[in-house]
Amino acid sequence: MDSEIFGFVENTSLRNRMVATLEHVIFLTTLLKSKQSKKAQSYIYKDCIVYIASLIECVLRYKILKNFPNEKFPIKDKDYRDVKEIHRLSSEESIVWGIEKNKEIKISGGTDFCKLNEIAKDKSIIDFSTFENCEEIRKWRNTIHIVDTEEKEIFNEKDLEKASNTLLNLCS
Repeated sequence: MDSEIFGFVENTSLRNRMVATLEHVIFLTTLLKSKQSKKAQSYIYKDCIVYIASLIECVLRYKILKNFPNEKFPIKDKDYRDVKEIHRLSSEESIVWGIEKNKEIKISGGTDFCKLNEIAKDKSIIDFSTFENCEEIRKWRNTIHIVDTEEKEIFNEKDLEKASNTLLNLCS
């Protein structure tokens, strides 16, 4: 069943790594069935969400590159050059004059989840609902990675189910 989920991935090595990651998530979820403290369960949910978010990111990157192999994509970041202050409104605000250039990127291994999600939405690879789910899961992963989530964020079965369903939706 696991390998069928990623059957669309033509690169055998990548598909095998994705399957191994999913198998690890499945293994972790079996640990939830044993008697664990709430704290231990929360850590297992966090690990599963991080792995699933990484799989979602991988699927987005794969689908973008598969459908648009050599394309450069506009991103929301802008590059400003030769900026000159025309008028100071306050200590925090001013009116400026300059050259604004929209940035474009080519998808690489370093392209982050946020940009991949935006590109996938803009290119109609995913619908808006899937985009929102991916965005929420991306933020969960960042929260888990960056913040001490012990007391600030508790993850549970409902969150894991949402992440899993989002991954399955992307792969169907």
